[in-house]
Amino acid sequence: MAIKSKRLEEWEGFTGIAVVQQGQETEAFRSEIKLAFRQMLYLAQELDDFSEQKEVYGISIHNIEDGLTHYSVLPVEQKYPELKEPLEWIEVPAHTYFVAEHIQGTDLNESYHEMAEAIREKKYKPYITANNPIFDPLPFKLEVYSRDDNQVVSVEIRIPVIKELDRY
Repeated sequence: MAIKSKRLEEWEGFTGIAVVQQGQETEAFRSEIKLAFRQMLYLAQELDDFSEQKEVYGISIHNIEDGLTHYSVLPVEQKYPELKEPLEWIEVPAHTYFVAEHIQGTDLNESYHEMAEAIREKKYKPYITANNPIFDPLPFKLEVYSRDDNQVVSVEIRIPVIKELDRY
């Protein structure tokens, strides 16, 4: 078992600043994502919101065959007039999410597999849009990293879902 505390949750949307990476899912790309997080945190240090934030977000959209678009995100309370390159604004809409806590030390892919099963069991399905092709059973993934003194202490996974309609 790689997840715990499974639940459905209504979640408010938020505004954030992000560093965006797009590419094939490889070990090198995962290293680029880690660097993007560090870059985003470094560039965000001078923003008023920075010292208050104890969570950062990793948002993956599987919109490329064998790849994805990844957003390393810091939520903010206000929109700043200018952002340093390569920071971008991101708006995450309110939605219903299937939420679970990833158990540290277990395989993240196992967590996603268990979440896909639990979503089906609850008669929900992952949210998809007509704008994005589907290259993954969970096309939108949001990981919430809680941090303390720049150390990740927990990872919560959120998958946007919709209720499956009964078929007659």
